[in-house]
Amino acid sequence: MNSARRRIERPVRERESPYKIIAVGFYEEQINTLDDAAVALQRAGYIKANRSGVLQMIVRRLQYDIRGMRPHEVLDFFFANYLRRPLAIAPAREIAEAAPRKGASSTKQHRRQGKGARTR
Repeated sequence: MNSARRRIERPVRERESPYKIIAVGFYEEQINTLDDAAVALQRAGYIKANRSGVLQMIVRRLQYDIRGMRPHEVLDFFFANYLRRPLAIAPAREIAEAAPRKGASSTKQHRRQGKGARTR
């Protein structure tokens, strides 16, 4: 008798799903907040609550909040609601890429020389 097992080859099913798994970095305080929200939902009776579910709820709320906004309106919304410190005003990428930068012959040369494309 042959002691080796034969594996049955099954066709691989390709599933098209809108669901994706991503890696996102969070500070410990933010993770604690997600955990606290999940625990509160569980204690309130939603026993399936977890970090992923809390984040999905937050994203749905963000989708609702910014629906129909133009890019500059989204930026204003984030300034007004989420950003803790003001950012420097920068030209739009299309404008910045079209205009040559003062004192720099090209971004590629800066990268080759080990310098970043952005100056501080």
